[in-house]
Amino acid sequence: MKRKACLVAAATSLAAVLGACEQEAPPAPKVAAPVVEVVAKAPPPKAMGPSFDCAKARASVERMACENPALAEADQRMAQSYRAQLEKYPVSQRSRLLEGQRSFLKYARTACADDPVCLEWAYDQRTDDLENSFAKAPAILTLTRYETSAAPEGPLMRRTGRRLLLDQLADPATPGERVLNEKMADWLAEADAALPVSPSLGGGIEGAAVEIRSITERKIVVAIQGPTMQRLIDWSPQLGRPLEARDQAPQMADTDPAEG
Repeated sequence: MKRKACLVAAATSLAAVLGACEQEAPPAPKVAAPVVEVVAKAPPPKAMGPSFDCAKARASVERMACENPALAEADQRMAQSYRAQLEKYPVSQRSRLLEGQRSFLKYARTACADDPVCLEWAYDQRTDDLENSFAKAPAILTLTRYETSAAPEGPLMRRTGRRLLLDQLADPATPGERVLNEKMADWLAEADAALPVSPSLGGGIEGAAVEIRSITERKIVVAIQGPTMQRLIDWSPQLGRPLEARDQAPQMADTDPAEG
C-alpha cells in the first residue's frame, strides 16, 4: 500500500512539473506558408506586318514581305517615312516625291529580284534617304531617283543600282533662285553622265548628288558629288550666278583724304 501510494504521488508530481514547463515555454512561432507569386507571362509582341494587305498581295516581292517578318518591318518603316515626308512636301511638289518612290520600287524589285535580304537592305537605304530629308530646312526639296544598270552577265552578278539625289529650293521666290534650281538639275545630269555603272559581284548602289549645304540671304552653298567630281559652288540669289572671287572680296570703305 505504501509503495502504491508513493508511485501515485510521484506520478502526480511529474504531471505537475510537466504542466508547469508547458505553461512557462513560449509558444512556438507560427511559420507562414510560403507565398507563391504567380506572374502572368506577357504575350510576345506582335510582329509588324507590311504596309499593305497581305490578302491582296499579288507581286512576288509582296508575298515575300508577308512571309518574311524582317522584310515586312523594313517595308512598314519605309512606308511610314514616305507618308511623313509626303505631308511636309509642298502640294505642288508631291507628284515628284511619288515619282521618286516609284522609281525606287522599280529599282529594288529589278535589282534584288527574289532576294529578301537584298530587298530589306534596299528598303532601309530608301528609309534613310527619306528621313535624312527631314533634317534639312523646310525650304529645301529633296528628290531621289533610282535606276538599275545593264543586266548581269554571270549568275553571281547582281545589277548595280544608281541613286541620284537632288536638292532644290521648294519655293523659289526670285529669278536667281529659279535659275539655281535649273542649274542644279544640270549639274546632277553632268555628274550622272560621268558616273560609270556596271554590274558588280554582290550588287550595290553608286550615285551622284547635288545637295544644298547652307542657305543665307547672300549665298547658297551647293555641293556636287560624284565618283569623278566633287566641288562646292557659292551661288548668289541676287546676282543669279556663282559668286566670283571679286564678288566675295570685302569692299573697302571710301575714306576722305583730308582725314588721312
